[in-house]
Amino acid sequence: MKGYLMDWPIVVGLVNYQGYGIDQVFRNLYGLGAEYVEVDYIKTPLGVVNEYGLTHLNESDLQKPKDFFQLLNQYQLKALTFSGHVKLSIEEDVELFLKKMEFAKKIGAKYITTGEGPAEKRQEIFKHIQSGLKRKRETWTCWFALKPKCPIP
Repeated sequence: MKGYLMDWPIVVGLVNYQGYGIDQVFRNLYGLGAEYVEVDYIKTPLGVVNEYGLTHLNESDLQKPKDFFQLLNQYQLKALTFSGHVKLSIEEDVELFLKKMEFAKKIGAKYITTGEGPAEKRQEIFKHIQSGLKRKRETWTCWFALKPKCPIP
């Protein structure tokens, strides 16, 4: 909440507001005094019926970071984290993840979260992480957090 000194900020995940438009969510969070949000773009499974599914952004939104940043500013919110879950064991998903990283950077996020993939794909996962980060290293220093399903040594 604004005005309180905290070592660890409280970040409100937008995924908690499934089915609500982003403008409405931001307006409500602003009214509650929230400061930090976790923006989400998670590909939804087939059969999701509502307009937003499990996410508030889609791939075309990744081309409009300035618009999204202005909306954050309008409601005095900051994107501290970005929920960009993909399977890092799948090469095409890594390409999408890199686009998400670039978007996250442009909206001011410091952290990006993702999944990784099954344990038997461990080598592919680390290969994709290394190659993707090499390409982004020149433009952005960030932290990204894996939510592992397999043990990582």
